[in-house]
Amino acid sequence: MYSFVIYSFKENISIYQQIDETLEPLKNRGEIEQKYDADLFWGWLKKKIDYDDEELSFLVVTDNKEFQIPDDISIADTNSLSQNIINDLLLTLPTNSEVLTFPKIEELEIDYREVEEPKEEEIVLPLNTANPSLATFFRKKTNEMRG
Repeated sequence: MYSFVIYSFKENISIYQQIDETLEPLKNRGEIEQKYDADLFWGWLKKKIDYDDEELSFLVVTDNKEFQIPDDISIADTNSLSQNIINDLLLTLPTNSEVLTFPKIEELEIDYREVEEPKEEEIVLPLNTANPSLATFFRKKTNEMRG
């Protein structure tokens, strides 16, 4: 089973695959981030992972409440993302984000209270940094906030 974290904001998307206890970006032509077109993105992902009806799990951080996984992708019965990865991702989320899980994680505790809404020009997604690990990015940001 494959587990993924998807970041989708302002018509851009990036996807990370859980490998052991880390998230590794899946690059499209060397780029971590790409414009989101549902048909193109999901077709690309299926080719990238050589999809053959395996069960997949996703955690999606997005500003689009209507984000969906296509019906032709098999969703696992349980989410197999590492709890450490989930915890790291949930530490610092902008208030305009939605966290969607496929399959649904029933007891997902999200605390937005300590996170200030970033100004448009201050939004820097981890996919635009030199650091390829999403979990590492959020750990560093959390430590910076704690001062």
